[in-house]
Amino acid sequence: MATLTLLTEKEISSLEVLKDYGRLISITDLAIASGAYVNNYVTLESDSSLIGRCGTYFTSTFQDPKFIKIVEVTGRIDTSLPNFANICIRPIIKDIKDKEQIFSKCYEKCENVLEVLYQEYPQNLASKEMISMLEEFYQADLLDKTGKVYTFNGCQKNRMYFPVELVSYPEYILEDKKYIRYISQGEYFKFKLSDGKIYHNDEPIWIEVSPIPWLIDIDTEYLISTKGLLSGFRFHDESYKGDFESSEIKQFLNNYMTPQITGKVYQKKLK
Repeated sequence: MATLTLLTEKEISSLEVLKDYGRLISITDLAIASGAYVNNYVTLESDSSLIGRCGTYFTSTFQDPKFIKIVEVTGRIDTSLPNFANICIRPIIKDIKDKEQIFSKCYEKCENVLEVLYQEYPQNLASKEMISMLEEFYQADLLDKTGKVYTFNGCQKNRMYFPVELVSYPEYILEDKKYIRYISQGEYFKFKLSDGKIYHNDEPIWIEVSPIPWLIDIDTEYLISTKGLLSGFRFHDESYKGDFESSEIKQFLNNYMTPQITGKVYQKKLK
């Protein structure tokens, strides 16, 4: 099973694919609804819609005595305290399995940049029509479950100072597409998602599970997510001294996000 990790500050500056593609990332509706800071006025050059809005993301790099390195919404590398929980997870896979099979499905994203769709994760809102149908079926207990779950931080206290409270959401299937019904925990109690509507915390949101787009760095054969997939997790508490492998964020990546993205694919439908 391939393992998810985070980019280092050095990799952000040195990987050829990021020199061509840039450092900015769009962030998903799930990331926003789970607590990410989003700038409504900074978007990708290639997508000025609400889906193209940019956000900040973690790196794995520590700066003594108490800071971590992050990439700001503008692409600038900056520092942050490790317990800020409004920063996105932008995963990278360095130990990819079945490389030939995966790379054979890549396509050109832009000049000198290859992209591939690999594995799935909840990302953006379901369509308006599907949201109504999903909620109706959910309330009537008519939705099938796939058997897969996705795990997030359900802590409703100030996440800077309180430990993670993991909550798992089942994956549902309807008309051959998969969804989760996520109870929102945004940073500012209300927030705008990609449909232009304002949502509030504790409101159920139907998020579609869709393939993840990854950049391919040819030299290293790394896969780098083009998106900030999730937020609501601090990197670690204020005691962090630079041991990335024991950090809260790496433990979440190892124990939950990795198996839920690159692990077993569930096929059986359950009620």
